[in-house]
Amino acid sequence: MIRLKAVLLLVLIFVVAAANSRAQTPESIRFCAGEDNMPLSQKSNESGFEVDFARAVARLLKAEAEFIWLDSHAESFEQAVLEGRCDAALGAIVETETMAGSRTLPGVVLTKPYYAAGYILIRQPDAPPVGSLDSLGEQR
Repeated sequence: MIRLKAVLLLVLIFVVAAANSRAQTPESIRFCAGEDNMPLSQKSNESGFEVDFARAVARLLKAEAEFIWLDSHAESFEQAVLEGRCDAALGAIVETETMAGSRTLPGVVLTKPYYAAGYILIRQPDAPPVGSLDSLGEQR
């Protein structure tokens, strides 16, 4: 619970800073969210734990949460923030090197990760071993 409160505080600081570029007291906060990315977010019924998270941040600021739905497989959440389409992005997929601080995204402030997911590769039992996704080449 303490970790969640710390993350909420970090996001709150970021959203206030972003919203201040539009107005002193925002009536609404525009969050970029994946349109079909359950359990994180879902456009069809405006649900998911990141949607709940965004609403909680907006409530703390006495503002309404507004969602800008993006295709998370085709659109860059970070670019949408930089273009001014959103004040904050939910669940942006960021490379490990970026989060570790070895690479930055100019104009974008990242919070500490609050969610991580692992992926596995499923293949035929007689398929050759795979050392990394890069080793798959065009088969990816």
